[in-house]
This record gives sequence, C-alpha cells and structure tokens, in this order.
Amino acid sequence: MVGIWWLKTESVCGKMANLYFKYYKPWRKGHMSNKNGSVVVVGGGIAGIQSSLDLADAGFKVYLVEKSGAIGGHMAQLDKTFPTNDCSMCTISPRLVAAGTHRNIEIITRGQLAELSGDAGNFQAKIHIRPHFVDLEKCTGCGECAEECPVAVPDEYNQKLNDRKAIFKQYPQAVPNKFAMTREGIAPCLDSCPVGGNPSGYVALTAAGKFQEAYESATATNPLPAICGRICEHPCEQACNRNNLDSPVSIAYVKRFLSDWNKEHGTKLSAQEKAELIEENGKKVAVIGAGPAGLAAGLELRKAGFGVTIFEKHGVPGGMMRLGVPAYRLPVDAISRDIDEILDWGIEVRFNHEIKGQGDIDGFFDDGFEAVFLSVGSHKAARMGLENEDAKGVSHGIDFLRDVRLDKKTSVRDNVIVIGGGNVAMDCARTARRLGAKKVTIVCLEARDKMPAYPWEIEWSEEEDVDMQAAKATQNIVVKDGAFAGLNVVDVAKMEFVEGRLELETVDGTEQLLAADELIVAIGQKPALDFLGDGSKVKLTRRGTVEIDEKCQSSQAGVFAGGDVIRGAASVVQAMADGQKAAKSIIAYVNGEEFVPEENTEQVVEIAKAELKERKEKKVLRNEMPVMPLDKRVSTFDEVDLGFTEEMAVNESQRCLYCAVCS
Repeated sequence: MVGIWWLKTESVCGKMANLYFKYYKPWRKGHMSNKNGSVVVVGGGIAGIQSSLDLADAGFKVYLVEKSGAIGGHMAQLDKTFPTNDCSMCTISPRLVAAGTHRNIEIITRGQLAELSGDAGNFQAKIHIRPHFVDLEKCTGCGECAEECPVAVPDEYNQKLNDRKAIFKQYPQAVPNKFAMTREGIAPCLDSCPVGGNPSGYVALTAAGKFQEAYESATATNPLPAICGRICEHPCEQACNRNNLDSPVSIAYVKRFLSDWNKEHGTKLSAQEKAELIEENGKKVAVIGAGPAGLAAGLELRKAGFGVTIFEKHGVPGGMMRLGVPAYRLPVDAISRDIDEILDWGIEVRFNHEIKGQGDIDGFFDDGFEAVFLSVGSHKAARMGLENEDAKGVSHGIDFLRDVRLDKKTSVRDNVIVIGGGNVAMDCARTARRLGAKKVTIVCLEARDKMPAYPWEIEWSEEEDVDMQAAKATQNIVVKDGAFAGLNVVDVAKMEFVEGRLELETVDGTEQLLAADELIVAIGQKPALDFLGDGSKVKLTRRGTVEIDEKCQSSQAGVFAGGDVIRGAASVVQAMADGQKAAKSIIAYVNGEEFVPEENTEQVVEIAKAELKERKEKKVLRNEMPVMPLDKRVSTFDEVDLGFTEEMAVNESQRCLYCAVCS
C-alpha cells in the first residue's frame, strides 16, 4: 500500500486542522522506497517509536502520530528504567534520533486519531491536529522565543513541579526539535474590546517589565492610550475572569501607566519615519469631526495610503474628549499627546470649519474626495421642555462643560443644582464644585442604585460632597426676578421606559422646593445633525441618528458614518471601533472591492469560580489608584488620579490569570 496525504487548515487563528490519509493499491506511485505501502502508528512512546522504526526499515511509509509536542512518551520523563536501572534518556535517545531522521517516518505531533474507516489494505484515517502557532518549517528549536515569552504556566512534562513558558519545547532533547504555543482560545478581555485590543498581551508584557513592548502592543489597535487609560469605560475589566475570584485586573490603569511611561522613557517614530512607511495611492477622503471616531478612521485611511483631511467645527481637536470631559479627569496634555501621534502620520486638520448643509457634503466630492466620513459627535444638549428652561442662571450640561473647557465660564453661584443621573451630570457637579460652588445638588429620576452614571463616577461625586437627591421628579423651574431661584420636585415611586416613552409614577404629598442660585440641565445629548435638513440625501433614523448599512455607508453613496452620529452618545472606545470599521469599508469601496466585516471565531475562555478554586488561585488585592488628597481636589482642575508607579503597574499586571495562556 502506498499512502498520500494532505493538510487542510481551516483557520490561521487557531481552529484544529484536519489531516487525511488515504491508502491505495501498490500499483499507485508513491514515496520512492515505500514498496510495501504505508502505515499509521498512533502513539509516540517507546513502543510506537520502535514499531515505526521496524516498519520503516521494512520499507513501509510510516506516519507516527503523537498527541503531545514530541515523541518519547512517558519513558522520556523517567530517570531510570526497570529492571536494569539504566539511564532512561540514554536508552531512548538513539531511537529518538533514528525516528527523527528516518526518511520513511513522518512524525505528526499534537495530533490524535479522530476517525478510521475502510478495510484492511485500504484504510482512511482522519487526524485532528492542534495548531502549533509556530511555522515548523522555520523553527530551529533555538529557544529564544521562550526566553522572551512573558507568560509562565505549570510544566506538565515535569508533573507541574515547575513552570514553563507559553511557547515551549516538550523537553530539552525533544524530537522533533520544534516549539509550539499553548493557546486555549481568546481571553474575555480581548473579546470584549471594541477595537480588538489585546489587554492580556500588554498586561503580560508589563508584568515582565517589558514596558516598551507593552506600549507597542497596547497601541497596536488603540491610537488613544493616554485618553482611554483615563476615561475608557473598560468593558475588558467587566469581562475579566478575575471577577469570579476577587476583582478585575486594572487594565485601564495599566494602559495609562504605559502611555505615561512612554512619554518619559519610550521610543517612537518621527513624522518622517512614519511618512516613509506609507505607500501613497493618490486618493483622498474627507473626515467631518476630529473626535475619536474621526481620528481613528483618519489614521486607518492614512496608513492605507489615502490623503486625509479632517474638517473640525471647533478650534481644537478631540471632539467631546476635549470639550466635554473635565480637565481633572482628562488633562489637555494627555489629549494632545495621543492626537499629535495620530496627526504626525500626515493628516491635515482644518479647524473652525462648520458643515452647514447638503451642499457642503456634495462639495467634497466636487473637490476630488473619494468618500466622506461623518463623525460630528453629540454636541447638542437634550432639553426638558419646561417653562423657564432658558431663564437667566440656567444652562445645559454639554454647553456648560464646553464653556468651562474653552475658558468661557470661570465661576458659578454658591448653590447649584444639576438635573440628571448620568456621567455628564456627575462631571457638571464636580466641575461646579471646582468653580466655587459651596453647595451642589444632583436631582435625578432614578433611584440611587439605578442611576445610569458609572458607579465610580457617583462615588467620586459623593466624595467631593455632592448631595444626591435620587428618585426626584422636577415639576417646574422656579424663577424670581427673571433669574433661576429653585426647583419644585416630587418623589418618584416608579419610572420606566416603555417603547421609548417615559412612564412615571410619583408620590402625592412629597412635593418640596429646592432653592438654589444656578441650574445645569444634564439629561443627555444627541448628535448635532441640524445641518442635514429635510432635503438631505443622508437619511436619519427616528432617533435622529444617521441611518447606515452593515458597511457603515449612509443612504448617500460614498458617505459613511460612525460614532455618536449612529449611536447617540457613545464611549470613546466604541467610537474608535466605528471609525476603524468605517475606514476599512471606505478602502474597499474606493478600491471597488467587497467589504466583509471581521468576525472572531475563536472560543472565549471563561473560568468559573469552581475552576478557580480547584486551581487554588489566591486572592490578591487590586492596586488602588493613588489620588490627590480630598481637601485639595475641589480647589483645582489638576488631575485627580496620579497614576501607577512602575512597581504598582507590574504588581497589578501579575494578577492576570492568563486565561488563554498565550496572549
């Protein structure tokens, strides 16, 4: 029998491959010395090795299939053999070498027999092969990869008495002399990251003290590390398996550390070096809005060789990051650092350029732009629709924060009320404290435990002496002598949204007046799309957002959209993800290609409480972020969070469970 075989790889990212053997009659041409046909030997222990050698010497083509990364079996693990007490490795080594060099033996590691069919003399075997994640043809077995690998796991070969690296060779004398990676799928932190970042990768590198490599890993898909390290909603932490043990790894704070470390110690490409990496294609794209979605899209397009011009309404870049987030949370230096790194790739920004209508959008195409990306952000404040909402002393959340950021508003009255329970409301309240308010009160419909703001934002506000009046409905705005004087409120018994409509039940007899000098209405914001009038080619949804298809394209050909304009107020990381996806779609559109969104098909590794207990994982306290003393906080807009030290960043990163092993 003569055997022929082929390898079918379903996915380069980790699905098992299928190896098929088919046996034909002797008259079929095969391997040069296989006069007797071919044989599959399952199991690479001493018995399998000796059988393979005997069969190969007899002229058979032998496929030696071993489920581990090397042949040798249990004998390779032993010190002595019974009953002669000879050295085990001395006994087996000649056979390992002989099997590894025999021209009639083909060793298939990390493989298992999955199916056997046919009859004697004409079998078909199906072998499942676990991926090595290493190019075996290029691997020389030098071991440098293992020396650099930051992830250590218990070594099964040594009965878990010591550790090995995630990339490893079975044992020093292993045959074949090849390395493989242990990878169980993908970690939940990676799976949950909208921009496809690899937190487990840069956390592992940080744990090993490889800060430069960690920074490069953290910025591979996230061009705003200093910003996201401070204000990201960090869905990666919410998905972290360590939640089932104690508390998640502080991934966002580690990312912030890496960005701050790189500022002082890291190396980065100059604008000239970046320009040399770009292969210009002579085509250009217009981006409307210099927020996270626009910046991310612009960077992807620029790296693909497009000329990119960003048109920004305001005089500074950053969108809501620059105009809507207070400096005590996000300093200008951190914003500028990230944005400068993006613009250094050769992206042009035209400031104070407001889009006023459909004609302006059409004009981009007349000017030679191949496509337009809309990402104007949520700069329009939501209104309550109450009488006196425009009275003296009343402002709206996003307008208030923008005026403070642009130094147009530098003080407030003594007693301030903020209506709203979201993150913007918390920012308004804490900002008012810093502008001199002696008393700040937040009034919101939701109960304290149902407020939409992040829990940590609410806690920080309360630390700074902001009074929470939860489950209160505003009945009317009280005005005296033409200026705001207070709110009439009533207790809320029940509130819920039914098909987008608010249904509210209040408690009779609980009405009260909350007197104050100034009011900030912070109940939400929406995309500033007034420039798209009734006759616009770009259709809007019932929610007032841009309607797009699965390719991020609007109803007008060549006009794409992402970020707040399609979602309403969204997070920075989600806006970036929209921008990156839209950029890839634009590239396909301009090149006349079909855009197929990327989908992850790998299994997400989830570790239950019971498994963590079985693994005897120890609880380790999360490293808390050092902060400015409370008595100094409310008198300055200096950043409250002071950042991790190197020691803290390493210690925090070492809490990672390495869920997928190789990261």
